[in-house]
Amino acid sequence: MAGVPILIDREDLVALVQALIWERSVNPPGAEGGAARVLAGYLQALGIEVCLHEVEADRPNVIATWRGGPGPTLLLNGHLDVVPPATGWTREPFGGEVLDGSIYGRGAADTKGGLAAIAAALRSLKRQGFSPHGTIVFTAVVDEEVGQIGTRELQTQGLKADFGLVAEPTGLLPMVAHKGRIIAEIRVGGRAAHASLWEQGDNAINRSLPVLGAINRLQDRLQLQKHPMLGSPSVSVTMIHAGSAPNSIPEECVLTVDRRLVPGERVEVAKDELNRLVAHVGAGFPGFEAEVTFPYVAPAMEVDVRMPVVAELRRAVAAQTGRDPGVHGMLATCDAGLLSEMGIPSVIFGPGDLELAHKPDEHVKVDELVQAAEIFAALIVRLLGNRDSLDVLQDGPFTRQKL
Repeated sequence: MAGVPILIDREDLVALVQALIWERSVNPPGAEGGAARVLAGYLQALGIEVCLHEVEADRPNVIATWRGGPGPTLLLNGHLDVVPPATGWTREPFGGEVLDGSIYGRGAADTKGGLAAIAAALRSLKRQGFSPHGTIVFTAVVDEEVGQIGTRELQTQGLKADFGLVAEPTGLLPMVAHKGRIIAEIRVGGRAAHASLWEQGDNAINRSLPVLGAINRLQDRLQLQKHPMLGSPSVSVTMIHAGSAPNSIPEECVLTVDRRLVPGERVEVAKDELNRLVAHVGAGFPGFEAEVTFPYVAPAMEVDVRMPVVAELRRAVAAQTGRDPGVHGMLATCDAGLLSEMGIPSVIFGPGDLELAHKPDEHVKVDELVQAAEIFAALIVRLLGNRDSLDVLQDGPFTRQKL
């Protein structure tokens, strides 16, 4: 082919974002089926091979595959689910209203805007006759916001790729690291009694106080560690549940603990650290009973900045914006860590402001959506294009820069 001009249909992109927002894929409880079918239909109309893989009832992953000639595989990933809208909105949370150059709605930034920008990039390349030297796999997954079961299912299926990109709201800044997360539940036992006969019981809340103190001391130690992009790891008690009535001594107290990891910290080591902390507390109190469980674990991630997906993304952003965006870290957790575990080095990148995610009046700028789609398309061409394709990027609006 002679070349690949990047032409994004602005109205088509806005319409797709709105159609995705209108589908209320709120998690919990998880109802991504409608949004999955909207995106799958859009991609099928482009002539891309699409599979809807049911992870749970009406919770399908969208797996789209564009096969070209011999070459590497690029995975593009984003999530279909959104958090509940909660209160405080001044606009309809699922209205997809366009106002002052922005689209409003739950998921506009996190991450239906990113999904739509990827789809619009694929549409542009398809319409221009681009044929990849390799394979593009586009996965729109369920349940990223709660348990990551969508991407964990991709792990189970043995999905392979040479490099990946996870579309999260980064303000068009490449992010090459993110924190990991462990949720621990520490159940401390006691003995129930009537509160007027408190001495006949064993208050589980009181039993939990030494555990709280030990967790606070662990937090102080963790603050001594520093990651250049992500700062310190942390441990916090985020919920306490105890008691069945105001006049009863509680027989159980459950502490929910949020442990954030930085790259270099291993999940199993951090879990063992919490187990040993509870055991050490128990050794000092006769009759102490406690159980530690880990209902959720997600690893930290850091990708080598020399990887082609990072280097070429920086070039694509620089060509679009006129400046090298550098590399950054994300304090939150996303599916990039799971992809890294699968052997797929991935960068995090997309339109939207993470500060607006999960908040009332979530929105994303239309201009930023279009920029993101242009950058996604340019990245695909840079990674999976031939020499002629790259020449067009060099001679056109995407000036190649040495970074």
